[in-house]
Amino acid sequence: MGPKGFDPLTIGLEVQHSIHAEL
Repeated sequence: MGPKGFDPLTIGLEVQHSIHAEL
């Protein structure tokens, strides 16, 4: 969750970062 709010691009990047972090 970023200060921008619920942006599809922001959420996508957050999810990708989370997935990469787990991997």
